[in-house]
Amino acid sequence: MSAGAADPRSAWLAGDQHAKSRRKVYWRSAIDVCGNRTPVLLFGDSIFAGEVEFLRCTDGVPAVFLPVVFPELGLNRLFEAANKPLFAIFGGSPDDGDAVDALIEMLGDRTGARFVLQDSGPHPSTQETLAALMSARLGRLVDAGLSGLVLTSPTASGVMERFDWSRPLSEGAPSANDVTVSVASERGVPSSDFAALMRELATKVGDEALFQPDGVHLSLAGRLALLAAVCKGLTGEAPVLDGLAGELAKGWSEAGTDEKVSASELPNFARLVSEALAREG
Repeated sequence: MSAGAADPRSAWLAGDQHAKSRRKVYWRSAIDVCGNRTPVLLFGDSIFAGEVEFLRCTDGVPAVFLPVVFPELGLNRLFEAANKPLFAIFGGSPDDGDAVDALIEMLGDRTGARFVLQDSGPHPSTQETLAALMSARLGRLVDAGLSGLVLTSPTASGVMERFDWSRPLSEGAPSANDVTVSVASERGVPSSDFAALMRELATKVGDEALFQPDGVHLSLAGRLALLAAVCKGLTGEAPVLDGLAGELAKGWSEAGTDEKVSASELPNFARLVSEALAREG
């Protein structure tokens, strides 16, 4: 996504999250920049939206810092570096049916459009309710002719039950992530176990390096892992993170960002992510 598309995205987040005019301006700009590449629509809550990070940043944060604030920016840099004809666009909430339909309609006759779905909010408390929710979300997208990818949802250890997607929904029941993967499989949608990746990384750097204090929203390093996992899930290849990590390290240094993974440590962290993804096969 170019800076021209990033400006409307900022205006969308800076204003009312449900302002249809703002999101349509962003979508039109992003679709125009997409050109002949295959659109990849990112559907999810605040982790894909970026509003938490957007609010944490000040007006002085340089543009180089944006790839982890707006995931589509970082993904598109990884796609370009890997010479993949994909182009990420933030789609918003998968539960906003009219908006989802409008965005798909705006894509027009483009063939091969794809989606990525991720949810890290409080999940339904029963297996049946969650399965119905995920089936409805995926059905809308798959029935529209999109192929896609579903990510499991990571959290830090010790978060409250409704936010922990890896904990059994009840005694003897599957976890929320298990239900999500099962429904995706029934719909023929592949999944990527992002929660497992984050657990592996946590053994190396600790939860506090990957998540914000609430244990749900990702740190900036955690968002770099998210970008890498999505890129791997879409392309089948672990991305080369050196260029993006170097760019982000420069931005973190300039912004004076207080993160567990410092700017100087980021390139080494990026190598840990790449190695973990490579081991997945």
